[in-house]
Amino acid sequence: MRAVRQSAWGEAEAMTVVEVEEPVPVFGEVLVRVMAAGVNPVDVFTRRGQAYATSPVCRRVWASPRRRRCRSPG
Repeated sequence: MRAVRQSAWGEAEAMTVVEVEEPVPVFGEVLVRVMAAGVNPVDVFTRRGQAYATSPVCRRVWASPRRRRCRSPG
């Protein structure tokens, strides 16, 4: 099974694709097959060792004057 491992904080170069043994579930556990996965901005900041709330992107969104006027449907 292929897995992406990160050995240190940093950019994408800190991650490597490695072959690992497929996990075997024990009693009370299940094994889930992942068909697709996504990466969010929070994941990128976490990989770098930064807090997302202190990022320029997050500050710009939360400090936006339009934020109060935007209502989510439902």
